Amino acid sequence: MTGSVDGARWDVWFDENTNTIRHRSEGVNDKKLADDSIARLYELLDEHPDVVGVLVDVSKTASVNGPARQAYGEFVKSLDKKVSFFGANRVMTVVIKLVFGSAGRLDNMKILQTEEEALAWLNEA
Repeated sequence: MTGSVDGARWDVWFDENTNTIRHRSEGVNDKKLADDSIARLYELLDEHPDVVGVLVDVSKTASVNGPARQAYGEFVKSLDKKVSFFGANRVMTVVIKLVFGSAGRLDNMKILQTEEEALAWLNEA
């Protein structure tokens, strides 16, 4: 499913080839974009409970505002799947660690450089 909010875009889908749920956003993530994409993430996690994890492409994410960070933080508190990120610049790396750290969930996430590395980490036992 794809959505857009004030010029920013998001895509969230199940990838049957990798058995992951994928999340990609472009532009500035605000609360509306976060809420919409999180709702789709929950739907897909319910539909595909055996996925290995969530694979997130942040290579085109410009920023994540405060209310969106809070929404993502609430989401990751309840998440029992691993989450790997790829394509993060320094600012996004700090934002991701802030979201997961404030949610007390640094245990189930990793930030890697490439999609291949991120997928490989998700598939580790």
